Amino acid sequence: MPLSFANDFQARKAYGRKPPVKVVHILTEFGKTFVPVLEAITAWGNQVVLEKR
Repeated sequence: MPLSFANDFQARKAYGRKPPVKVVHILTEFGKTFVPVLEAITAWGNQVVLEKR
């Protein structure tokens, strides 16, 4: 099982019964607690790019 499902980071909702099936992935409340970490990594990456120019 992928890490995201094993640790309840996201929820998956499938709509329809025949292909193509629409699938929506949303962050759970627990997954939303990881957003500040992703924002910090993004800010760091953006700073690195600016410094390398």
